[in-house]
Amino acid sequence: MDNRKLKHTEVQQKIHLLEGRISTRLRLFRKLRGYSQTQMAEVLGCTFQQYQKYELGQNRISPARLIVASEALQVSLMAFVGEEEAIAETAPPLAHYDPLLAKLLLLPAKKQELVLTVLDKVQKI
Repeated sequence: MDNRKLKHTEVQQKIHLLEGRISTRLRLFRKLRGYSQTQMAEVLGCTFQQYQKYELGQNRISPARLIVASEALQVSLMAFVGEEEAIAETAPPLAHYDPLLAKLLLLPAKKQELVLTVLDKVQKI
């Protein structure tokens, strides 16, 4: 019984990690492509508020909408969920936007979120 509970907890942790990775990367790829949240909401056929919740990790994005987002943002589905090495393949096409932003893709998800938070705060100054 305890072993089953432990596995359930591990699965929940993995799901939480993947969902966080998806929302962080959705935001990152949108910014790299120069789209606003309103534009992405239109592309995905949802409201601005719903899209904002996807990026904040408050709501889960459906697989169908994630596929549409990957097409619009010109990245593979694996770029949303893969390990940092898997996204390295996405970085070269994005490098023409800004080499530093392409390097951001190679950071772990938590560090990506920290960098984006700092950039958001600097932008508001």
